[in-house]
Amino acid sequence: MIIFVLDDGETYTISEPTPVSVTPEQLTRIEGGEKVYQVVPDWDERPDPSCNCVQCTTERTASRKIVEAQNDADDFFINVGIAAAEALKAKGGESVMDKYPGKLKATVVFTRNDRSDTDGIMADCLYLAYAGDGFADASCPVLHKMLFDDGTEYTAGWGASRAEIHISNWKHEAICGWVPRGNASSGEVNPLLHYDTKYKVCLKCRKKVEGGE
Repeated sequence: MIIFVLDDGETYTISEPTPVSVTPEQLTRIEGGEKVYQVVPDWDERPDPSCNCVQCTTERTASRKIVEAQNDADDFFINVGIAAAEALKAKGGESVMDKYPGKLKATVVFTRNDRSDTDGIMADCLYLAYAGDGFADASCPVLHKMLFDDGTEYTAGWGASRAEIHISNWKHEAICGWVPRGNASSGEVNPLLHYDTKYKVCLKCRKKVEGGE
C-alpha cells in the first residue's frame, strides 16, 4: 500500500492529494490561517496544474484571468472609496471613520445604565429603534457612540441568526446589504435585543465602517 505523507512527517492520506495552483497572495492568506476552501472555493474543480494538455492549459489561463480581474475590481473599489472619503473631507464633511474613529470589536454586550427601561415587559430587552428610547452601555466604545450618540442615524439588530447583529441605518436596513433569504429586494433587521448577552458583530458591517463607507 502507498500513502502520501506531507513535509511534517506526520500528516498523511491514503488517497492521492489534489494539486492546486494558487497566487502568492492566496498562499499568504492560507499561511495566515485561512482555510484553502475559503481562499480557493473551486479548489477541487480546477484543472491539474501539472497537465499540459490544451484543455487544462486553457482552463488555467482563464482561471488566472478571472483572479486578476477580481483583484483589479477590488483595487478599483478601494480606490473609489478612498477618493470619495477624501472628497468628502475636502468639502468639510465627515466620513464614518472621522466621526467614529477606532476599530469595532468582533463581539459586544449591552448592559443597563441609568437611562435604561427597567419596568414592564421591556425590562429584560433592549429595543434599538431609530430615535427610540433604547439606552444601554455597549462593551465596544466605537459601537456605543454609533448607536447612542445624540443625533445618530445608526441602529442595530439581528438577522439570520439571533447571535449575530448587523449595524443598520435608520430604516433598520443592514449596512452590509444583508437581506432575508428569498427577499433580495429589501429586508429589515430585528432591533429587539437582550441585555447581558454576547452578540457577534457582522464582519461585513465592521469592514464597511472601518473602510469609511
